[in-house]
Amino acid sequence: SIFGVIPNIRAKGRASKRVTEILDRMHKEQPIASTD
Repeated sequence: SIFGVIPNIRAKGRASKRVTEILDRMHKEQPIASTD
């Protein structure tokens, strides 16, 4: 449920920002077809 997801994101704090950066880097290195 959403109530389980939100606290999980909050608990990660700064880590979530780092994950976003890593994913962003991965997308640049290995482009994935998207509908953007």
